[in-house]
Amino acid sequence: MNDDQILAMFRNEVFSAGEGAALMAEPGISRDTCASQIRAFQQRNLIHPEGEVRRSGRTAHKLYSYGALGVAKVLSLLTADFSMADNDMFSSVAAHLYGWPLHNPSNDCGWRHPIEAALAGTIKGEYWVFRLDMLRVDESGINDVHPDLQPGTRLARAYIYDLDKGLAKDRAINAPMPRGSVTMHLNLPFKRLLRNVAGAN
Repeated sequence: MNDDQILAMFRNEVFSAGEGAALMAEPGISRDTCASQIRAFQQRNLIHPEGEVRRSGRTAHKLYSYGALGVAKVLSLLTADFSMADNDMFSSVAAHLYGWPLHNPSNDCGWRHPIEAALAGTIKGEYWVFRLDMLRVDESGINDVHPDLQPGTRLARAYIYDLDKGLAKDRAINAPMPRGSVTMHLNLPFKRLLRNVAGAN
């Protein structure tokens, strides 16, 4: 698929929570679990439906794009594989997946959101990685970046990037040292999510 075809797919194909859950499910994470997660993430404003509704009344379904399902998949894996559930941390993750940070070298591809770039890259054979750094305001120097934060404040810093391009040097090298990091290779989970898309396997 070329970029125009992928873009059209991202804009035109939408899924109910149940349909999206069928794409997100994998061994150890059931379809029912994924459907509950999609609804919970949407209620917590972590993923955003496309503004369309299928049917009406009690049978109405919010509809989700591949991008929203991609964000839900990352949050689902953080929940299942790393036992994370902190809403503030999840909010930081979702905000990053939906918005390009400055100086990300992967932000030259024209996609609306980083999550769309990662999904499109997976279709085209690229290898994308997600990293989450956990920091706490202390002697690390982060107060130079956030002088309004009090000592002890916990922060989360998320990245999603094409492994071949890597992280921007000013963020990866000059940023304060994290207390710890989680890295997820998204190639296989995203291939599962995109398994009905030609060229994604």
